[in-house]
Amino acid sequence: MARAALPGNATIDAVCPSPESLEVISQHLQECQLLHHVTLHQSTAADFLQQAPPNHYDFIFLNADRNQYAAWWTDLLRISHRLLVVCNAAYRDWE
Repeated sequence: MARAALPGNATIDAVCPSPESLEVISQHLQECQLLHHVTLHQSTAADFLQQAPPNHYDFIFLNADRNQYAAWWTDLLRISHRLLVVCNAAYRDWE
């Protein structure tokens, strides 16, 4: 996604509750010379969505606990500028 965002000069926020996983993500992004296009956040998805500014995102890709998607709907509506939300059908528990 970071490579696809480069031509449009877009920025990406990536959220993960695990500091160990964030370190691995950071290393991979650094190796690919994409770290400066991605802001990493150590947080749960729920906390991040609650704190995100309104109308801030044009595209949201959720790769989290699918059982929580419905509970996050209000926050997704609030933070989405154009409401394009893509949900990953698979889920891996990072904790």
